[in-house]
Amino acid sequence: MTLSPEFAALRDEAMQTSCESWAMRARWKLAPGIDRAGPCPVCGGTDRFAIHTKKNTFNCRGCGMSGAGVIDLVMATQNVPFVEACEIVTDRKASEPLDPVRARRIAEENVAADQRRAEEAARYREQARRDGWRIFSEARANAGRDNLSRYLSLRGVGFGLIGRHVPPDAIKLWEHPHLPLVEHIGGQWVTVHTGPAMVAAVQQPDGKFGASHATWLDLDQPKGKADLGLHPEKNKPIPSKKVRGTKQGGVIRLYTPAHPSRIVMGEGIETTLTALAHNFEPDTAYWAGVDLGNMAGKAMRDQAGRLMHGLPDLDDWDCFLPPDWCAELLYLTDGDEPEKHPIEKVTRGLMRAQAWRERRLAENPSLPVLDCAFVEPVGEGKDLNDLVRVML
Repeated sequence: MTLSPEFAALRDEAMQTSCESWAMRARWKLAPGIDRAGPCPVCGGTDRFAIHTKKNTFNCRGCGMSGAGVIDLVMATQNVPFVEACEIVTDRKASEPLDPVRARRIAEENVAADQRRAEEAARYREQARRDGWRIFSEARANAGRDNLSRYLSLRGVGFGLIGRHVPPDAIKLWEHPHLPLVEHIGGQWVTVHTGPAMVAAVQQPDGKFGASHATWLDLDQPKGKADLGLHPEKNKPIPSKKVRGTKQGGVIRLYTPAHPSRIVMGEGIETTLTALAHNFEPDTAYWAGVDLGNMAGKAMRDQAGRLMHGLPDLDDWDCFLPPDWCAELLYLTDGDEPEKHPIEKVTRGLMRAQAWRERRLAENPSLPVLDCAFVEPVGEGKDLNDLVRVML
């Protein structure tokens, strides 16, 4: 947007406040660490909202609000337009006279701060990618697959079932025999568990490695995933899944035939393998989208800054986009709670995919037209794999 000098100065002054500083000013209860989680100031919960202190970004897994910078944060949480959000953060009115010297100094400080933040974020991403590559390389070098095989059988998608359709070795999954799981506790990284883990690569659109995806296993548990107890600071279960590296825009390419024309995609590995093992179709790639946010992309906002969950923000392409060869894209929907807007998210993800293909068709009319659809969730709190496990 084009702003007057007065509005631009007000924006620049507001941007000097970080999301974390605003949260402290607003007295939000967030856990310590780099990715500070806590109740969402809009939809509540306990830990669905988080501020990433290094990236100066925020997101909520519940209501879906997300953004970068304090202005986005205030617009989203207080349901106010851009200028009013700037006024709230700076505690001054846009109509106040402009001090050009002060405005120029603040603008220069913001440019320098943005540069420092971008450089730090780039270093952080590259270190995370290197860590992810190390994890993936160690798993790929391990010849064993016993725990992985038993885990998939427990989930109703064992290599025996998969082998009716494709060679089991064609499934891009590996086992790490003793992978450490680290958590940020007390201002430092602490190893809280070491054990076998299922490991996959999250590949970027160009096929390059982006991140490792690890699921820690405990075959004595009902679903085969490790129970890691509560995080001592966040007072919530430590997740048994971790992504290390850059996942945005990438996917886990579990199985890709020689000449695919269709993609079936669930959020998780187990959901996607369920479709492969129990409803296999040739010429179909079975890829996992890592999470619904990556499959859906950002939502559009209305003039007041409110999220329109079912509509994509078509200025955002930093999420999964179907490759040019894909003629049909099918999303498998998990039964998340209604307040997490699962149907709206898959809808906007597919709408974005259609819009992306229209752009590509304008450049290359020989590409196939893209058909999109999604599978309704099987029930609240359940996914396709839960349905299969009940039937076994």
